[in-house]
Amino acid sequence: MPNLTNEEISELIQNGISAQQANGYGKAQECYRKVLLSVPDHFNANQLLGAVYIQIGDYPLALRYLNKALSVQQTNPLVYHNHGLTLHALGRFLEAVASFDKAIALQANFADAYCNRGVALQSLSRPTEALTSYQQAFTLNPQHALAFFNCATLLQQFGKLQEALACYEQVIAIDPNNVQALSNRGVILNDLGRYDAALIDFDRIIGSSPNYVPAYYNRGITLQKLKLPQQALESYEKAIELNPEHAQAWTNRASTLKDLGRVEEAKLSLEKALTIMPDLKEARAQYHQLISTPPSS
Repeated sequence: MPNLTNEEISELIQNGISAQQANGYGKAQECYRKVLLSVPDHFNANQLLGAVYIQIGDYPLALRYLNKALSVQQTNPLVYHNHGLTLHALGRFLEAVASFDKAIALQANFADAYCNRGVALQSLSRPTEALTSYQQAFTLNPQHALAFFNCATLLQQFGKLQEALACYEQVIAIDPNNVQALSNRGVILNDLGRYDAALIDFDRIIGSSPNYVPAYYNRGITLQKLKLPQQALESYEKAIELNPEHAQAWTNRASTLKDLGRVEEAKLSLEKALTIMPDLKEARAQYHQLISTPPSS
């Protein structure tokens, strides 16, 4: 291919960016490749082509072009960020952290880099450092819902329920329809004994996402806590209707059936749970208790 003029290169790059922004990844690749046929070391064409491959999930090719871009220029924080995303997707977590660190060194207020650094640190089983990274992300960008969410899930795992609850509140303030945040907040409210508030969250999810299984399952738990076994049973049965392989829902269904005096049905429900998950200790313990309890006269 003959050498392109600077004007032709600029036009191809701009056309590629426009196609990429419109999800026209094939057209974008074509534009960037034309530039690279003329100028193989073109920084922008290489890094943008790498970004396209991230978007379509071809991480080995993304790494190839991002590496080429970084061999040409090492001053662009976004390229190091994308490099980190690619390395993480390829399971190279320690290298991903190093790339995110380079992005942050070049741009100290790069909230996304802090957030994704946290994800990589979690993948390395370094949760305390990950937590700090998420906190840095949302300190830099108070609208960073993902950083608040990831921080909340870690705090929840650490048993810091009040702190986790505060983070989920932030997520929901930013993204009111985030069903995972609503669901996790409901679980924490359950753990804190705030059953009425938890029920509101689960009902809210069901209103907007009627096929979201965890909402029905957790709603059942809440209703059991509120001593409403019939309503709890209905929630578990809806969870099972949507996901027949939900062993824990079958187990909890059995406990509500037992509370309602329907012991034989409870046994069948536990048998189903154990068919799905033979090592489910809770189901096995309930089943042994039921079969060892003499029927009431």
